[in-house]
Amino acid sequence: MSAPWYVYCYVCTYVCPQQKLLLSSSQENGILIEHGLNDIGQQQALEAGKQLAPLLNDPTRPLVVLASPFSRTIQTAEGALRGMGLETAPIIPEPALRERYFGAQLELGSDSQYAPVWVEDAKDVGFVPGGDGESVAAVSARLQVMMDRLENEYDNAAVLLVGHCDTLAILEATVRETLLNDFRTYALRNCEFRRI
Repeated sequence: MSAPWYVYCYVCTYVCPQQKLLLSSSQENGILIEHGLNDIGQQQALEAGKQLAPLLNDPTRPLVVLASPFSRTIQTAEGALRGMGLETAPIIPEPALRERYFGAQLELGSDSQYAPVWVEDAKDVGFVPGGDGESVAAVSARLQVMMDRLENEYDNAAVLLVGHCDTLAILEATVRETLLNDFRTYALRNCEFRRI
């Protein structure tokens, strides 16, 4: 059995109707269409797809696209597939790729609240943001379960994982077995993709 080949793409920025960048990390808010991509984000996803096409257009490996169920990640996956010329390829919602929940106290606040959380994460991977959010360690655990499952389900496939900045950075730290406190060193720019 050959190992699957993983490539992932980070979600684009999005803008809410008030044109303010918000921290939208709960499942309830994340699936709302108004928390989806703006025009710039749509274009970034399309361009990322054009760059991904030569990497993933391999007739010997089936393409599997898994995305966080949040509206912005589904829209990112759709845009990337359009850019690859594969508009009809299915997108499989993957709950484990969802945004890291930053807690009720921070939900829908300014996205400037990320930085103080990351300072605490560097000190303690068990830090729970926003009173009831997810720690880095908890996100890593859910992603490890997902990766173990994907290894068994998708032999010899090109797997495109579409997720969120913290989630994908924690995934990379987990897969590389590096210190979780340093997960931010793997942070991705909008629509940046990496092979893991």
